[in-house]
Formats: sequence, C-alpha cells, structure tokens
Amino acid sequence: MEYDDAAAERLEAVYLGPDVVSQREDTLQRISVQKGERVLDIGSGPGFLAAQIADQTGPGGEVVGIDISEQMVDRATKRSEHDWLSYRCADATELPFEDSYFDVVVSTQVAEYVPDVAKFFVFSNPADVL
Repeated sequence: MEYDDAAAERLEAVYLGPDVVSQREDTLQRISVQKGERVLDIGSGPGFLAAQIADQTGPGGEVVGIDISEQMVDRATKRSEHDWLSYRCADATELPFEDSYFDVVVSTQVAEYVPDVAKFFVFSNPADVL
C-alpha cells in the first residue's frame, strides 16, 4: 500500500486526533511493556505507538514496527529518536521473524485492511489476545 505525501499527512493527523491518542494510551496500559522487552508493532503506520513503546522498553529492549507501506515506514524511521526502535516494510500475514522472538506483539487498526484475516489471526496462545 502506497501513500502520497498528502495521504500520509492526513493519516498522521488522524493518528494525532484525540480518539486515536486515547486508544494508544489504552493499548499501552493493556500491554504493560517492561524495560528490556522485545516488542513488535504490526501495522505501525506513522510509528507513534511504537515510539511510545520504545520509551517504555528503554535501550535494553528492542521495538520493531512493521507496515506494508514503504512510505509510512520511511516517515516513521525519520521520526525515530531511539537506537532500539526500527521500522521495516513487511506483510502482516508473512512476518519475517522467528516464532517467539518477541515478548509482546501488538496490532491496532490493522485487521480491517488485511485481505486474509484468518491468516492474520494465528496465535500460539489465544489466551494472550486482549
């Protein structure tokens, strides 16, 4: 999925709106990331959630945001302020990581855009889904 600059700016504005900011704060409380954890943000978009997660993990952790849009990955990467935070272009249904590599995996506002949602919702432990 590609965004031109105008579309990317509109999407970022939505992510800075009060509803999404509130959702992000709720998500951060629910996942309760600890210092030093490895966290994957699937569908990281402009990177706001991943950046806040990186604040929580600290430099002993690792946070990776993936998004299918190269333009969104580029924008999030340019905004990144932490060495332990990175962004990659990847498909949410074909993750380029070993199973169980991450301590926490989070994804918000993504499933509705995934063509094969059954492939997206594959969990090793369904009890871990919030």
